[in-house]
Amino acid sequence: MRIKMVMRSTSEGQPPVTITGSGAYNGESKLAGVTYHARTSAGEPMEFDAVLGDSDWYFRYPQLASRMPEGKEWIKLHSLIAQSDNSTSAENPEDSLRALSAAGSVQRVGQAEVRKVHTTRYRATLTANGVLKALSAEGQDELAEAFEKVASQVDGPIRAEVFIDRHGMVRRMDTVTRVISSGTVVTTETHMDLFDFGAQPQIQVPDESRVFDMTPMLEEKLGTLGQSS
Repeated sequence: MRIKMVMRSTSEGQPPVTITGSGAYNGESKLAGVTYHARTSAGEPMEFDAVLGDSDWYFRYPQLASRMPEGKEWIKLHSLIAQSDNSTSAENPEDSLRALSAAGSVQRVGQAEVRKVHTTRYRATLTANGVLKALSAEGQDELAEAFEKVASQVDGPIRAEVFIDRHGMVRRMDTVTRVISSGTVVTTETHMDLFDFGAQPQIQVPDESRVFDMTPMLEEKLGTLGQSS
């Protein structure tokens, strides 16, 4: 399938930051490749690439090439989210909404057409504790542990709208989250479309010789956040 998304973050006293992304997911290799475009707080354009797999995520920032270790082009992070063929489809729409229902409240709000496909629209209100319990119930212990360390930073409920077709495929997802960062509330709105199911894009993992693994630094940062809460 192919993916298009827009993410917009706003906070008091700071200019909004908008990131757009387009890419694809290959269900056979279970790899996603996405190119993102953004602007820094100074208004300068920025582009970066991502390759997301079951166990590892890779990011390439051309603007930071001069600051990378010699010979390294990609940043590697251990993925906390295991992808699967069931991530965007299920036997029926109710199965697609099971995780959302476990994490909060879900209600059906009507019908909508997404890229000329008829869908049913659902609205969900999730809590940080609900998400944590749902992850634990699904057996995603590693992701639950990481989320628990930052859950205290989430301000209020997580709101989402999900558009599901008659085959149980998620066609669109809109989310709004509020996070407290350094004493400032940051609101992030994300809009994502999934389409062209059946496409078989060619996506490759970067050669390890060109990769710098930042996972230990991320784990240390998450540990610090957990201690500060």
